[in-house]
Amino acid sequence: MTGAPLAALQTGLQTLFAEIGADMKAQLCCDPTIFTFGGRVEQAMPWEAQMVGMTPVPALIASGNTPLGEAIVTAVRATIDRLAEYRGAAIPSYRPTLVLMSDGAPTDEWQSAAETLSTLATEKRWNVICVGTGPAADLKCLARFSPDRPPLHIRDASDSQTFIEFFRWLSASIKITSRKATSADQQMAMLPPCIDIVG
Repeated sequence: MTGAPLAALQTGLQTLFAEIGADMKAQLCCDPTIFTFGGRVEQAMPWEAQMVGMTPVPALIASGNTPLGEAIVTAVRATIDRLAEYRGAAIPSYRPTLVLMSDGAPTDEWQSAAETLSTLATEKRWNVICVGTGPAADLKCLARFSPDRPPLHIRDASDSQTFIEFFRWLSASIKITSRKATSADQQMAMLPPCIDIVG
């Protein structure tokens, strides 16, 4: 993902953090991080040390191959470690939500990572949302990461408004969760019509 699609994604992320930052309850239940895998896997945004919205959205850079399998393994391990920190401090936590977004196909071994993530999703331990962007997104591959929830598709990856609507939907869903005692029965907001459901 480069050029206009990457700029559109950047705009969408800024919208997400601005909307969460404007809602105190959502801020308190949200602890975001961003992993990128454009060429290499990197935690582009560390776990928030402050309230959501205080840390600027990092400038995203992509190049090279697509180590999606490695990215999922890295993100899952980091999240499990983060949950352990919460438990160690006796802080209750919500079910993690992992958003997997890709505009192409993996270039590494991804099947075992898909099995791990799909198990977390089907056992209702994690909320997994897979999103393909643009015409080259491997939607069949993305479907393997969350068999209980069909992947979403943003057809025009250069359309920043579509990314904004997607992340507004995500922030609305986070706000719904923040008003529940637990995330055992996690509810999502109504998906905007500009986002396709594949399957």
